Amino acid sequence: MSHFTTINLDSVSLEKDAKTILNNVSFSIPAGKITTVIGPSGSGKTSVLRLLNRMDDPTGGKILLGTKDIKEIDVQELRQKVGMVFQIPVMFEGTVRKNLELAAGLNKSRDCLNIEDLIPMVDLPSEYLNRSASELSIGEQQRVQLARTLINQPEVLLLDEPTSGLDVATSERIIKLIKRINRNTATTVVFVTHILEQAAELADHAILIVDGKIQQEAEAELFFKKGLENLTAIFRNAKGGNNER
Repeated sequence: MSHFTTINLDSVSLEKDAKTILNNVSFSIPAGKITTVIGPSGSGKTSVLRLLNRMDDPTGGKILLGTKDIKEIDVQELRQKVGMVFQIPVMFEGTVRKNLELAAGLNKSRDCLNIEDLIPMVDLPSEYLNRSASELSIGEQQRVQLARTLINQPEVLLLDEPTSGLDVATSERIIKLIKRINRNTATTVVFVTHILEQAAELADHAILIVDGKIQQEAEAELFFKKGLENLTAIFRNAKGGNNER
């Protein structure tokens, strides 16, 4: 699998309904690493993912995958290369196998993973393939959603608070799963979270967004060097004013 050198956001701004969501944001996402994007609720971190997947387009600046502006890439092709896992999993009607077959059927240009090989990658037993997806627990559905994204072998995996609403044990399982996928496949991961401990556990590279602006960006070792206390204070004092996640 080929990988882009980096993803670069160059002076990116986003406005919606006359509100500034992201304000002249510039940063790089290193290839093959886990980048955590953290910030309080309303900081604009989920909007970053939406831009990377072209669910929104910036109102200023540009986003480059390697050297190519993502606006020059066909949207369907882009979303196969840059897959997104949403905060709340939504299952297609039918079995887990049907969910995975439908995801693979949308792929017209890339090799898909074998379903039987894929299901153990997301820590689900093979017999789950014949179970109704809608009857699974939320944690199991989240793993099915992850499998649906991985079946197209994306070069970049976007995760929008995928452990939100899950219990501690299930959340930890998802975190370990993401780390294993990254280490085994060198897939670039962009993980959005407001949970500092989670970010510290996962990150190779970390970015802090507050009120639509970059407050801090560094390799994880440097980013978390002073511990979580100073970051907690930033969260506590943030206005989170734009209400756009």
